[in-house]
Order: sequence, then C-alpha cells, then structure tokens
Amino acid sequence: MKNIDINTQKILDKFPELSDGIGCLQNYEQSLHVDRTVTPIAQRPRRVPFHLRKQVSDKLEELQSLDIIEPAEGPTSWVSPIVAAPKPHNSDEIRLCGDYRRTNQALLRERHPIPTVDELMEEMSGAVVFSKLDLKAGYHQIVLEENSRNITTFCTHKGLFRYKRLPFGLSCASEVFQNAIQQALQGLHGVRNIADDIIVWGKTQTQHDKNLEALLQRL
Repeated sequence: MKNIDINTQKILDKFPELSDGIGCLQNYEQSLHVDRTVTPIAQRPRRVPFHLRKQVSDKLEELQSLDIIEPAEGPTSWVSPIVAAPKPHNSDEIRLCGDYRRTNQALLRERHPIPTVDELMEEMSGAVVFSKLDLKAGYHQIVLEENSRNITTFCTHKGLFRYKRLPFGLSCASEVFQNAIQQALQGLHGVRNIADDIIVWGKTQTQHDKNLEALLQRL
C-alpha cells in the first residue's frame, strides 16, 4: 500500500505479522483433484546450469525454512523436473518452480468465476476511499492437504521435494486460489479480490478503515 493515510497506518500497525514473510490462510486446506485414468510419470532431473546450482540450493533452503516445501519421503508415482532461471531485473535471484506440464494432464480443473471490472465498479459505486493489498507469493499462502502433496514432487540435484503449499505451475492453481480467497473474504463489506490483489473501499475514510481492519482480522 502506498500513500497511506495516518489512521490507516495505525490500523496496519496493529497487525505487524501480516507484513512479515509469507503468510498462511487460516483454517483452510486445498485438495487437488486427480484423474486416476492418467498414468503417472516419474521424470528424471533436468540439468541445472552449474552457475545456478548454489542459487537453487539456497532457494530450496529458503522454501523449506518458510514451510513451503519439504523432502519427499517414501514412494511417489509423480516426479517433475524443475525450472530455474534468473529473475529479469535481478540476476542474483532465481525463479524456481516445478515443470508440471505432464502432471497437469492429470489434474482436474475447478471452475470458479473471477469478478469482472464492471461488477467491481458497480459494487464500488459511491466509494471515494480505496486501498489495494497484494498477497506476497499468494499461491504459497494456501496449504495443500496431505493427500495432495505427492503429485507436486519435484527432483533436484539435492534430492526430491514436494510442496506443502499451492505451487506455481499447476493448471488448476489460479482457479483454486481465487476460490480460496473469495471464501476467506465472505461476509466482509467493501472487500473483493481479483487473484492475489485485494481491494478495500468505503464511502468515507471511517468506513474504509472499518472495512480494512475487518479484513486484516480475517487474514
């Protein structure tokens, strides 16, 4: 959030934990629906360029420390290679995710509508105070059910890992994420989300701040 009103900042200061690291949606676990007629495939590791290996190792450690991934123990029928590439504007950091193209053939997609701009404009009619919050690494804030984790297993030069949170790269991720956040926001006034952007509004500063505080309490 930029250009923050003083009273709004006071509300944000009540929830310092929400701006620290990557959060976790409370009391929610996501299941992945798998087409059991699709034959699982365990793919071999893909060679990581030598100059990126340390960055990949560091990223794996970081994801483990954030409780986003864990070592994959025991048998698993699905294994995907990883994709690692330097970030466009910062070559010292990398993007790391599983190459789930084969896995996606077995995932059944949910269908959840995303609100249109016209719908949002109608809901926000008369509002004069707005805020937009961005959920950092939004997908990673959704916990996967235990039975849905093995299909996310990926192979690296450090061994096999699997996701404990919703990973990027799954064909169903955008729909289930949108639905999870919509469910979390049910019953709140002056609050809607489009993907990982949450919009808060009010017809007055006081109303906006009340809606914002209710949202932060829910998160």
